[in-house]
Amino acid sequence: MLKKFSLKHLVFLCIFAAISVPMVILIAAGVQYGKDVYQREVDDDMLAGLDRTVASVSRRLFIEEDLVRALSQVPAVESLLPALRALYEDGYGPEFRQASEHTIRFFEVFQGVRRSLGTIRVIDLEGDTLIKVRDGERLEPIFENFDDTPVVENGSEAPEFKAELERLRPKDVGSIVSPPGFDALDSAFNTVLPLQFQEEIVGYLSIASPLIQIDRTLDVSPRPHGGSLLVAEVNPESLDRDGLILYSDEPKTVFASNRVRDLLSDIEPSLLNEDEASYGGKHTAEDGDTWYFRQHLPYPDRLVAWLFAYRMDKSRSTSPFTFVNPLLWFVAVFTMVVGVLLAVLATRYVTNPVSTLTKRLVDYATGDREHRIVPTGASEIRVAHAAFNDMADALDRLEKENERTQRVILQHAKLTSIGQLAAGIAHEIRNPISNIFSLTKLVQRGLPDGSDEVRADLVSIRVEAERASKTIRALLDFARQGPINARDFDLSSWLADGLALVGQLAHKRRVSISASDVKQTTLHGDANMLQQALVNVLINALQATPENGEITVTVATPSGWVEIEIADQGPGVPNEFVDQVFDTFFTTKPEGEGTGLGLPIAIGIVQRHGGELTLKNSSHGGAVARIALPTTASFANNAGY
Repeated sequence: MLKKFSLKHLVFLCIFAAISVPMVILIAAGVQYGKDVYQREVDDDMLAGLDRTVASVSRRLFIEEDLVRALSQVPAVESLLPALRALYEDGYGPEFRQASEHTIRFFEVFQGVRRSLGTIRVIDLEGDTLIKVRDGERLEPIFENFDDTPVVENGSEAPEFKAELERLRPKDVGSIVSPPGFDALDSAFNTVLPLQFQEEIVGYLSIASPLIQIDRTLDVSPRPHGGSLLVAEVNPESLDRDGLILYSDEPKTVFASNRVRDLLSDIEPSLLNEDEASYGGKHTAEDGDTWYFRQHLPYPDRLVAWLFAYRMDKSRSTSPFTFVNPLLWFVAVFTMVVGVLLAVLATRYVTNPVSTLTKRLVDYATGDREHRIVPTGASEIRVAHAAFNDMADALDRLEKENERTQRVILQHAKLTSIGQLAAGIAHEIRNPISNIFSLTKLVQRGLPDGSDEVRADLVSIRVEAERASKTIRALLDFARQGPINARDFDLSSWLADGLALVGQLAHKRRVSISASDVKQTTLHGDANMLQQALVNVLINALQATPENGEITVTVATPSGWVEIEIADQGPGVPNEFVDQVFDTFFTTKPEGEGTGLGLPIAIGIVQRHGGELTLKNSSHGGAVARIALPTTASFANNAGY
């Protein structure tokens, strides 16, 4: 499938994927890791907060246990124990009344000093409250039992309460509930200790749980991460009390309250069914809220537990990360934009230049040889562009050189063929022309006086025969080029001699010839043969230049070469004849002024010396012939073409 994509699209996709995908994965993994770390910290904070809260309440309850033991050992309570024993044997009398009065006054004073102490009771073996002090004040008896003993609370009428007392173990602090009619709160059990006299239980000392102090402890306990606190009773022995809400932030519920209490089963029943509820843990509710809970056994003699729980709203549990999802999307979009920009840059500096190079290669292969590449993109690609341009220029030069070589070969073949033909024709007609020339001379000598008209005709015949003879000699010169007699010669002298040879013709045609200064340069070749080529080119220029015109000869000596340019002021070469100027017998001059052999002979000589001869029209008018000769060269030392 990737083969269908262009290089630009593949680079774009690769860069985009290489930047965006790892970045989004990295951010997502980082966010998830952060969430996990934060969640572990939250879990640790919440459970540690519960542990501190449970420890604070446990200390408060432990103080009450120590307090009830201490109160049972004060003299005011110990002096009551014999009176209690006597009460069961002798009935209510002055001894008990006096002892109880002394104990009541002690409790009143003690509660006045220690305001946090709950209601203190002394209960007989039947469950009736004989002494009750609350908030530093005694409560007077309002009942009498069967033996006329005054009682404050009549618990003997509640068999289950009496049974609670009978199950208490001697010398151990226990817990009891309040029977019907008691004004004690039922959110927590009362702390109780059996009172013994001579190893016999004679009554019970009870202290109500410090509900207000527990509420205060819970009110100031920490609420990590904005959680709300809840305390519920887990009591498998009593279905009525199992799940009873003892304390709650929402809705506000406290231990020291007489209001009807809610049940945990109505809020989150699964907390009562958790396998780890025996100790504590973490639970996620169906509504998304998270519960952290711990269980504590407040009563040493009961399988009753208090469930301490923090409730964290689902919005709070992820509140530090509420911005993360938008941030993640922002970063994802940002990385995508960055990826697009980088891909565009890569496209501009890599794929587009590569595509341009590919297109130019294809165009060059299909024939578009003119266009070149402007180097762009990365440095390596610019080098490739420059290399393409150099390659294309080199191929163009090679192609032009090949074309020039082909033209030279073709020209050489044409000259060879024409030279062979010309030599044959010249040999065939040279003798008849010689005979015509000789006979006309003889006839002219034998004419009598007065034969002027015939004499004039004979002169015309001789002139035409002489012109034909010159043409034949030119053909023979063209056909039979001799071997090259190469030697070193001075360029300046050679050029001056050539200009002198055409000086008379230039004067006759009223054309001036100017030549540039020539540096001291030595050429190697056949001076006579090269001079013939120079003279032929100069004659061609003289014949093309009108009267009072000028021919300019310019000489340059680039490294290893001599370049001679001959510029005339003639009409130039018509465009349709540019490719024919070096063809044998081709001429644009009027009849009788040219044979069409001067330039073919000249180019043949120059090429035999390893040089080149070109003729082109000048932008300023006229034509410019350029002779380029190497200063040193090897020659094809053969005669003819």
